[in-house]
Amino acid sequence: IQITHNGQHMIVDHRTAARLIQNADGYNGQGIRLLSCNTGALDDGFAQNLANQLNVEVYAPTNYLWATQDGNYFVAGMTNQKGPNMSELGIFKLFIPGGSQ
Repeated sequence: IQITHNGQHMIVDHRTAARLIQNADGYNGQGIRLLSCNTGALDDGFAQNLANQLNVEVYAPTNYLWATQDGNYFVAGMTNQKGPNMSELGIFKLFIPGGSQ
């Protein structure tokens, strides 16, 4: 996934993301909610690997993540016009440690 860490943009895999999360101020081993498009689309993808690496539950969107002006967000597909496709709603899927191995 692409992240911004200390003002720098970078592409990271689940191992690097896990290290950054573990070393973050205020992280005490709690579950993770990924606010990153499609990170929960694959049963054995990024979210599952992160759950396994951190040994915590991870919630991740199964499709694109859309933010509203009032700060809410939802998961849905994308139209040809690059807007949300409300006929392709997604969910935040739960990934548990040890799954999809």
